[in-house]
Amino acid sequence: MRYYTIGLLCLLLLSMSCESDSATYEIGEDFVDNNLKVKLVDTLTINSSTIVFDSIVTSGTERILLGTINDDDLGSITSKSFFQVGNSSLTIDENAEYDSIALVLYYDTYYYGDTTKVQTFNVHRINETFEPNNDDDDEDDDNFYNSSSLTYDDAALGTLNFYPKPIDAEHDSLYIKLSYEFGLDLFDKIQNDEIEDNNDFTDYLKGIAVIPDKNNSSFLGFSFSAEATFNNSALRLYYTIKDDDDENNDYYKEFYITSSANQFNNISYDKENSILNGIVDSESSLSSCETNNSTFIQSGTGICTKIEISNLKELLRLEENSTLLEAILKIVPNKSSYNSKTKLSESIIAYVIDSKNRYVSQLLDSDSSTLYATLQNEDDEFNNNTYYTLNLTSFVESIVTTDYDNNYSIMLLLPDSDKTIDKLKLDDFSSSENNKIELAITYLTY
Repeated sequence: MRYYTIGLLCLLLLSMSCESDSATYEIGEDFVDNNLKVKLVDTLTINSSTIVFDSIVTSGTERILLGTINDDDLGSITSKSFFQVGNSSLTIDENAEYDSIALVLYYDTYYYGDTTKVQTFNVHRINETFEPNNDDDDEDDDNFYNSSSLTYDDAALGTLNFYPKPIDAEHDSLYIKLSYEFGLDLFDKIQNDEIEDNNDFTDYLKGIAVIPDKNNSSFLGFSFSAEATFNNSALRLYYTIKDDDDENNDYYKEFYITSSANQFNNISYDKENSILNGIVDSESSLSSCETNNSTFIQSGTGICTKIEISNLKELLRLEENSTLLEAILKIVPNKSSYNSKTKLSESIIAYVIDSKNRYVSQLLDSDSSTLYATLQNEDDEFNNNTYYTLNLTSFVESIVTTDYDNNYSIMLLLPDSDKTIDKLKLDDFSSSENNKIELAITYLTY
């Protein structure tokens, strides 16, 4: 038997209805004996929607993420940070005299939103044991999530109003001065051996909560280390030594975050007045047709885009003898959602989910290698050639060769979704331009 390779391009347009309309082109009549055909088909339907999955682990990320923004699409989003500090060495010179206490936070250069406006951070004292409050069914779960929280005193220990400078080397940190009385009490207890070790210290100070003001307009990332290092975000107790002739008679005892597991970010959003108000739970999806022909991805909040491809099992029945070669999904970011200051991520992570939006697996190729949607940017003036491509060959192959219908979909989210607040807005099928979401499928006929 003689075999001939033919590329059949299926532009699977995203439409609410599934209209059967194909064009057939005769080719190769002067070159081969076989009557080869190329068909343009739109008999498959792709639906894109926005979903929100339940929880993201935000402990262990080694980033203090703080801020609030009011997003035009997604509503009000806030990140509070909770952490426990300590120090294995709790001695202070008997000739020391208390000076002050402050929380020092070092920028890690991450930011999102408008940093040209004054921001406000409030520091509070946590008043319950620093441990996860997970369900009884998850007794062995030691993680904190974006939905986790701990109670803290209503009165702030300190407040700072400031202009953010997250990438300014000369202003690498924030200095938040705290209550004089709080610092003096801590100083006296350490100096008088009422606090002798780290257990005593964490009994006295269970932890710190940093709460951004609701009128802030940006998110900022701050670094920390689980060791006593230079330029480490920490609580600092300042003092001087009596009769010290040293010109720099300034000392401090530093209490740092001793484990990344003892720090987490509570990331919440109020969607009541947002375009996503129709999402009622983690099993529901909001079609792009209900969100101005767009879907959304946002790190930290669990907001993701869901891609459903209908009638995949009919794909290779278009030809009696055919084999799938390649399936490439083109994903298009909305032009108005990015610019030179708000750049696009170089990649998008893809997962397989079931009909109830539950995680099944990460998207893999035939060699079990992880697949990502990668940014293609031909750098034209009007961004007409800016899009992501995602190889769905193995996914499509698994669907069309399986006897039963598992009703799987693709879920898209951004990298570092546990420690950033980055957003991506995607166009659906409705764009009148050529640069819109589509699926190109090539297969071999013989």
